[in-house]
Amino acid sequence: MKSSHLLLSCLLFATNLLAASHGLQRRGSGLMTSGQAPDNTEELGSANWAGAILDAPAGQAYNYVYGVFTVPNASPPPGSGDGSWGSAAWVGLGGVHSEPLIQAAIASTVNSTNGITMQSFGAFYEWIPAGAASVDMEISAGDEIALTVISNSDGSAGTITIDNQSSGQIFSTAITMPVPDSNIKGDSAEWIVEDYMVGTGFEPLADFGTVTFTDCGAMVGSESFGIQDATVVIMMTDVIEANTSILDSSTVQVTYLVDGPSI
Repeated sequence: MKSSHLLLSCLLFATNLLAASHGLQRRGSGLMTSGQAPDNTEELGSANWAGAILDAPAGQAYNYVYGVFTVPNASPPPGSGDGSWGSAAWVGLGGVHSEPLIQAAIASTVNSTNGITMQSFGAFYEWIPAGAASVDMEISAGDEIALTVISNSDGSAGTITIDNQSSGQIFSTAITMPVPDSNIKGDSAEWIVEDYMVGTGFEPLADFGTVTFTDCGAMVGSESFGIQDATVVIMMTDVIEANTSILDSSTVQVTYLVDGPSI
C-alpha cells in the first residue's frame, strides 16, 4: 500500500491554475514537491487537491480515464457552528503539466443553520480554461458514481460520461476545446478530491470522511494502465487536511483528517 507521509519537507510550488465555473471555481492545485515515500513513490502537497496523478509514459498521451466512487455523507468539520462547507470528487485528463484540463465531477455542499444541517449535490463537467457546465442529475449521499473522460487523438474534442449506477441515470455528452490552443495534452490522468471556490472566496472544506476511487484506469490508445505507480497528492494548508493512500493498481483512497498534523 502506498500512503503519503505526514511529515513533509522541501515544499516548492509547481503550478497554480484558476478558472471560473458558473459559481463553482477552480482554485489552483498549488502542487508542491514533498519528497518520496519509502517505496520511492513521489508525493506532492496541494492547497486543495488530494488523490492520485498518473503521468503518461514518455512521448505518449492518455486518451481515456475512468473511476468509480461513492458520494460521501459529508458533514461540517467537528466543532463547527453555522456555515457552509464543500468538496468535489472528479476524474480528469491534463491540468498538471499543462493548463488545459477536462474533467467529470460531483460536488458536495453542506450547510448548517441553527443546528440544522442540509446536504446538496451537483454533477458537472469542465474543460479548463472555460467554466463548468452543470448536469441535471439527482444525486444523494451513498450513490455510486462512475466517471469517464475520453479525448480524441489531437486533444481537441472528447466525451464526458457521468453514470449514477445507484439510480440508473446516465449523462453523456460530446465536448470540444473551448478556445484555440486549449487541446488536452493527455500528459496526466487524475483521481482527485478537491476544495473549490464559490464566487470570489474559497469554500471551507467539508468533512467528507473517506472517498475511495475504485476501478481506476487510464489508456493510451488501446493500452491500459493501472495507478500503482501514480503520484499521491496530499491536501495541506497550515495543517494536513486530507491524506491519500494507493491501495492497489486500481484503488486510491482519500481521507479527511480531523486535527491533522501541522506542516
